[in-house]
Amino acid sequence: MPDNYEKLENNYHILELLNEKWPRNGDRLFLPGGDAWLAQDPRERRYRLAKGYKRSGDVLIQRTVNDLSDRHNLVYPIIFCYRHYIELALKAMIVDYGPWKGINSTRMGHDLIFLWNQFKKIAEIYGGHNPTDMAAVESYIVEFNEFDPGSFSLRYATNTQDKLIVFPISSINLINLYEVMNGVENFFECADLHFNSTMDLENDLLVAGIYT
Repeated sequence: MPDNYEKLENNYHILELLNEKWPRNGDRLFLPGGDAWLAQDPRERRYRLAKGYKRSGDVLIQRTVNDLSDRHNLVYPIIFCYRHYIELALKAMIVDYGPWKGINSTRMGHDLIFLWNQFKKIAEIYGGHNPTDMAAVESYIVEFNEFDPGSFSLRYATNTQDKLIVFPISSINLINLYEVMNGVENFFECADLHFNSTMDLENDLLVAGIYT
């Protein structure tokens, strides 16, 4: 553990110390250090971005279990993190596997329905997916798209006409959301593994002159 962390922990809890911080000339937000490394490979960064937003949603929900008062504050970043995870996970698979099968991976935007339809094209070509599982995940995508169609609703209180953004429901069961999103993550990870292994196999056969 870096010396600066040891110093903090020798005094009292890190978060308590940081909460006493006040702006000071000379402080910088971003200093180099060994705390967290920023991925330099595009494919790794796509993976870590999606994983990071999903994990952030999970951690925030886990916090609300012990801090009931914070639920009403954290619900917005929780839902945003999960929505953005879905968007990034779909985009990553479209970029990684779509061009191999002639599927466009540019100008994808924030439309979850469009991204899901691109994913379905890839899944149809690569095969191996249970129609029941696909239908279940599609229902989640549609539901998320109705809740936040443009990746805007969880970031601002009002729209561009200064009208309150209205959600389909007025309260959220966070534990249910947590469980369903874990299912989505498992589905996407299995899809990614299947696409990757299929692409590698086809590439090997192509190199061997067996697959054309």
